[in-house]
Amino acid sequence: MSGRPWTQVQSAATKVKELVRDRVGLTFVTYSSNAEFTKADNIQGMRASGSTNFVATFGKISEHLKKLKDGGSSPLSKGIKEVHISK
Repeated sequence: MSGRPWTQVQSAATKVKELVRDRVGLTFVTYSSNAEFTKADNIQGMRASGSTNFVATFGKISEHLKKLKDGGSSPLSKGIKEVHISK
């Protein structure tokens, strides 16, 4: 992404939110030195930093999938009925 990549991410998050409205639970995983679940509205107030900790990001996604596999829920689980995880 040339130009202002973080501004493009913020615009994309807003557009996705507008497109899906309340039909799908929409939560993003943001990351820098750590990873967190967040809503599209929160992305607008965030600032980009120079860190990109992909290990933390995939760890957060794995945490979410394990909760779903065990029958629990997480911030990403609205509307998800079933999850299969292969090794």
